Amino acid sequence: MYKLLPDSPLGPATCVKRLTDNTFIPPDPANTDYQAYLLWLEEGNEPLPAETEELTWDTIRTKRDQLILESDWTMTPGATIDQAQWSAYRQILRDLPQTFAKTGPESVIWPTAPSTAGPNTDPVE
Repeated sequence: MYKLLPDSPLGPATCVKRLTDNTFIPPDPANTDYQAYLLWLEEGNEPLPAETEELTWDTIRTKRDQLILESDWTMTPGATIDQAQWSAYRQILRDLPQTFAKTGPESVIWPTAPSTAGPNTDPVE
């Protein structure tokens, strides 16, 4: 028997949990446990649904704080990215609770992070 894992504040979950031994199985085709899971699904079985967590301002703030933390490097002197765009992005993140206070946490629209490509970045071909 398997169970889907819930999404985290940082994004969708990608693993399933085997309940017989509480093993977390990543979706890797080379993983024999994942192959067994896929075979189990082909036999007509269905995993237990993920437990959903109520979306609260605390979960919104947790994700927001993580995104700000992950972008701290963009504010260091000498960073070769558009610091004005990153500064605006980080301000939008800080303002999320106030911006969506009247409509609730379900209505939050997350901003898109600016490019990390700078003048010394090799172009992707």
